Order: sequence, then structure tokens, then C-alpha cells
Amino acid sequence: MNRLFKTLRNFILIGVLVTLFLALSGFRLTAVSAHKASEKGVHYGPSEIVKIIDHGSYKHLLCRYDKWISCNTVKRNLLFLWSAGNQPTGFENESDKPIDYSFAYSPNSGTIYGIANDDSITKIELRLSDSEFYIQNDLYDHLFYFNWSAQDGYWTHMKLIGFDDSGAVVYETESP
Repeated sequence: MNRLFKTLRNFILIGVLVTLFLALSGFRLTAVSAHKASEKGVHYGPSEIVKIIDHGSYKHLLCRYDKWISCNTVKRNLLFLWSAGNQPTGFENESDKPIDYSFAYSPNSGTIYGIANDDSITKIELRLSDSEFYIQNDLYDHLFYFNWSAQDGYWTHMKLIGFDDSGAVVYETESP
């Protein structure tokens, strides 16, 4: 065997081994491919990715599929590989509501995402019980996303407010 043949054989072997590792481990080379594999694994989608929100070692993918809205998480592992985080399925949009949303929170963080079904809503504000508030002036194809962290534990109260172009309140809801 000459040196060129051995080098070519070794590159092919490395390529096959890397492909097998990626296929069997669940790791992917990109965040989007990890998201697609996550959806495929639960027979959901394929969804349209509306916005990718970067949080360092993980990304939230705000997506739309038929009547469903989802916010899937993918995590960076081993420096450059990506794996699925949480379940990619979201909630079924009830289009008769001006704003339909879902939220999840823990003692240290919270996430709220949803859709503004009322076309007049152009800005959404989230107020928390500890006097924090977040504003999203630009909706992503009528979708919105808030993520926050805190050091003092759970929130006792959240308020979501939708505004129109003139600043008038179009929608308001409170949750304990």
C-alpha cells in the first residue's frame, strides 16, 4: 500500500466513525439540525423557524407549525455539537384570543412566549410582581418571547399587556 492510499483510507474511516457517532449519540453539528431531529423524534413538524434567540450555550427557537406555536431549546455540548433540550411541541393557538401564550418558570428563571392574534397589537409588555418589566416593541411575525432571571425565587404575579400603535391597551391579562 502506498502512502496516498493509506491516507485516503484513514480519512474515510474517520468520516464513517464521526457519522456513526453523530447518528447514535443524538448530537448534531448545528442548532437547527438538532431542532429538526428533536421534532422528528416526537413526530411533530416540520415547523417554520420564526426567530432564533441566542443564550450562550443554548438557543431558543421560536417556531410555528400549522395551528401550533412552540419554543424549542437546543443546547451546545462538547464545544461545537448541539443536542435537543426540551420538547419541541408547544401549544395550539386559540385564534379567538387577542393574545395566546404559554409560560414556564423555575426559582431562577422564566420564559413566556406566544402569538398576538389581534393585528392591532404592535407592542407587548410583561410585568412581574417584583416591579420588573420587559417590553417587546418588534414582534416576530406576530410571535413574542420573553426570558428573565432572578435571584429571589418565584414570582407571585405576572401581567401581560398588549398595546396598539397609539399606545392604547388592547389586551391585558394577569396570572398568579
